[in-house]
Amino acid sequence: MKKYFFTISLFCIVCISCNNDNNDTSVSQEGVGVEVEDAGFYNLRVGNSWTYEYFRRDEFGNPSSEFSTTGIIEEQEIIASQEINGEQIFTFQVTVSGVEESSSNFPAEDVATFQVKDSLGYLVRLNEGIIFSSENEQEYLRNDDLFEGVFGVLLNTQEAVEVPVGNFECAVNEVYAMLTQEGDLSLGRDEYLYAEGIGEVLYRISFVFTELHVFEQRLIDFSFQEQ
Repeated sequence: MKKYFFTISLFCIVCISCNNDNNDTSVSQEGVGVEVEDAGFYNLRVGNSWTYEYFRRDEFGNPSSEFSTTGIIEEQEIIASQEINGEQIFTFQVTVSGVEESSSNFPAEDVATFQVKDSLGYLVRLNEGIIFSSENEQEYLRNDDLFEGVFGVLLNTQEAVEVPVGNFECAVNEVYAMLTQEGDLSLGRDEYLYAEGIGEVLYRISFVFTELHVFEQRLIDFSFQEQ
């Protein structure tokens, strides 16, 4: 299906490199079961899992519009942990199902893996960069291959969030594109909301040139290993 440039969502932009990850799910199990005393802000522990559902705004230009499910489910599980150069690295397995038609606005139906680490309050995806900041309010670069860069920043606020699995107080990271060398920024702003000790609770997805967000990824279930 033909997609015009102005309808590309920020989700598509920041995930282009994700689609180039190695989708081979045969991850080395070395380090599985390594005991982590403190799972930290992001609750990184082998065996922990999160389930998300994607929703679409019924009327894109209407801020009062309801959201309806797309039927797309994304399951994330930490399947391995290992220490590399003194840093704890965690391997996530992501399983996406329920995709009825291909769209650049949502992940493809697939099983893939990626690795992350908690580095000084930043959740960092290996070979890609920062995903989220839980402490530092300084702007950070997420992608330097698109426009004049895609950036994120931790907002100086907490937001109360209600999702199907419960109510949470969340830190918020805003993601935006710098469109020109003069510093013009995108109207569209993605928002990642994480709760301490839980992980990602809600992800609001926007089009680059549309202020109102049009999609949501909501936490609908989770399962955590006992410490």
